[in-house]
Amino acid sequence: MLRALMFPAFGQAETFLELFVNDDDDPVLTEQQLFEYLRYQRNLISVTRHSVKHAVIEREIVPTRIGNKNWFSKRDGDEWIKSRKQPKPWRYVGANTDRAPENQTA
Repeated sequence: MLRALMFPAFGQAETFLELFVNDDDDPVLTEQQLFEYLRYQRNLISVTRHSVKHAVIEREIVPTRIGNKNWFSKRDGDEWIKSRKQPKPWRYVGANTDRAPENQTA
């Protein structure tokens, strides 16, 4: 009764620990499932199977090694997407080549 008063959600959780555990942090996705989460649940159509595969190979997405497999969490995928953000253009093409800095070759 006292726990229910201190933590209103405790009545719905089976254990005290469940109040503080976030399912997005659990590494329960394979590489294919991570791709499907980003592509279909997050609706990021520019994410391809190839881009996820190479992000894992280049360790842009760091897997959790459990047993003999690599596992990923939803947060791993979300953080990878956030890391892809670029504040300014890194390449100037066509009519925009005059915008490139002097020391950069087009």
